[in-house]
Amino acid sequence: MLSKKMLNNLKLGLYSLSLFNISINVESVYASDVENISVQNLDSAITIYDMDSGSFISYSTLLNNSDSFEKICIKVFSDCYQYDFSFLNCCRNLTRLEIYNLNGGIDLSFLDGMSNLSKLVIYEKVPFSNDNLSNIRKCENLEYLSINSPGYLDVLWLLELEKLNNLMLYNCVYENISMLSSCNGLKILQMKLDEGIPSNLFESMTFLKKLKLDVSTTCSVDYKKLIFLDELKFENPKSYTIAVDFTTGDFNTLTENNVKITALKNNVNLMSEVCLINAKLDDIVSSLNILSDDTDQEKLNKILIYVCNSLSYDDKIVGSKNSYFLGYKHYERGLLYTALEDSDNAICGNYAALVSALAKRVGLKCIYLQNKEHAWNLVKIDDVYYGLDATFIDCKYSNVANLFESGNYDLDWYLVPLDSLNDSFHISNKNPVLSSNKVLQKKILM
Repeated sequence: MLSKKMLNNLKLGLYSLSLFNISINVESVYASDVENISVQNLDSAITIYDMDSGSFISYSTLLNNSDSFEKICIKVFSDCYQYDFSFLNCCRNLTRLEIYNLNGGIDLSFLDGMSNLSKLVIYEKVPFSNDNLSNIRKCENLEYLSINSPGYLDVLWLLELEKLNNLMLYNCVYENISMLSSCNGLKILQMKLDEGIPSNLFESMTFLKKLKLDVSTTCSVDYKKLIFLDELKFENPKSYTIAVDFTTGDFNTLTENNVKITALKNNVNLMSEVCLINAKLDDIVSSLNILSDDTDQEKLNKILIYVCNSLSYDDKIVGSKNSYFLGYKHYERGLLYTALEDSDNAICGNYAALVSALAKRVGLKCIYLQNKEHAWNLVKIDDVYYGLDATFIDCKYSNVANLFESGNYDLDWYLVPLDSLNDSFHISNKNPVLSSNKVLQKKILM
């Protein structure tokens, strides 16, 4: 029998009823209240909100003799660390477990013996160690796995989950990410794109049916090779970022092969807007007068001349103490928005995104890179990667076209050899940074 205080707390958790049958706010529930909960009344599902680590110890009382439980969701909002989830060992019949822990490190060793789990969701704000995450391999019947953690994830142990068919990975730092191509049982994959993911990863995963990508940044994916999919879905979509890599040719090839393409935002499919943006980019490419016998460098030069002539750096950003927050507004609708719609107020990400978008459309391999302070490019010229910073070039040189026409290619930040790139960005060194993460550097150039 639930106490009056608990009934009041249940009203606060009604929003979660679409996922679970009941919600219990443990913050103001005494141990005596928890002991009086009958598991038969919970209809085999429970959501636990814990805001007081002192109440956490009472869960073992709640879950004793709870073999009937099939679904548990635990949401921890607390400043406490290193919660002990071993009390879940008594729930051997669990088929679904979701843990949302905003602060503490979760020891996943409690998963040992939970062979009935078919769905596991783990959201952790602090980094996991790979050894800790590898405890998931003990859940041999796992079909759905979602990991959202900034820690290292070695994909190799995922190969042991032979029944896994639905995988969602967010914010992880990946090791052996290319091994996902060996997870032949996967049918649905959802990932947040970042510069550490090889651009050719997805085209080798011909067993996939649905691919869901969060494209908050770019990854130079060759979308036209994904004709084996039933559905390509852009998560948290921004039209002016999707269009950096997703071209008119990609759209036509996929639709001709009956691939459903969606980019839903507020129940509106943004793909029509993406197509309009692509039309603008195609018009720009036509204006570049790219010739069939142009070299890679000649193509790049024409792109760089267009970008520098068309964009102007936003003076409000220069020297501002709030430059990071002011700059964020330039990306609200996506990386290309300011470059195409408000070109007099561009910043580095707009420059780099436009270079990437145009390079892809003329057949150049170009990678968009960014950190919290800046954005730039790597571009492949005659099979060799070089650093390129269109922002700094435009800010320093008043007429790039005249320099190129006179045969002067000795520009700072133009085709910088990789061996001279620095680990941190310093304007005085006149070299764009590849990345401060040496491991990431190797992945980018795979």
